[in-house]
Amino acid sequence: GGLITRTNPAARSYLDIDKGGGTSVESILETMGVSDSAALPTRFQFQGLRYRATTTSITNWRGDAIGQTIVIQEVTLLSRRQQRLQVLNRILRHNVRNDMTVVRGLGTRLQQSDTDELTAIGETVTERADDLITISQKAVELNQLFDREIISEPVDLEAVVQNAVSPLAAQHSDATINMNISAGKVSTDTGLLSFVVEEVIANAVQHTGDHPELLITAEQTSDKFEIAVTDDGPGIPQIELDTITAGEETDLQHASSLGLW
Repeated sequence: GGLITRTNPAARSYLDIDKGGGTSVESILETMGVSDSAALPTRFQFQGLRYRATTTSITNWRGDAIGQTIVIQEVTLLSRRQQRLQVLNRILRHNVRNDMTVVRGLGTRLQQSDTDELTAIGETVTERADDLITISQKAVELNQLFDREIISEPVDLEAVVQNAVSPLAAQHSDATINMNISAGKVSTDTGLLSFVVEEVIANAVQHTGDHPELLITAEQTSDKFEIAVTDDGPGIPQIELDTITAGEETDLQHASSLGLW
């Protein structure tokens, strides 16, 4: 049993109840297709729209349960966006990557041609296929990172940076990478921090030119940790930086990959 004692205007409009309260909880729950608040689904549909419900217990000064607060949010657009993202992720994970692997194989065969023109075409095809395969893999990795519980724990910054540098140094023997890590441990999600650090360092190594020189520093100030990667290259193109700063992409202004995002 129980009565609704307080509602906001949006809830009164949606549930068609009076401002003064007094409406039975059972009659409202029936609208949502359940008979008890404990059975209230976290998500449900009503009149073509999708909603998310959150139930919180109300206790008195002794800790005794004296009621419940139910918050209902309309999430139709959010649900549709999540559905679209799932579709795009599946396409990136399967279709694009698999098809580009085939294209890359054809490009490699063209590189073995007897004519310079076909060899050059093969090199271009292979390079572009590699770029798209990399973007596809990064999109999948990002989706996996964000589609899990974020856990904050003490993380050794020097270890994170070293783990990011080691494979890159092995792949790029012409690169000089120096580190100056004065910060200790920071409380954060290891997976997310590692992904960001690896991406920034890889970007500097790959786009700085021949014989790149990098300096990676990490220090702690009074209120934050700061990791910086500097190099002797031309810098990130301004249009790429403007896109990230603006927080959105347009037809005329967009980033060339997922890395900076």
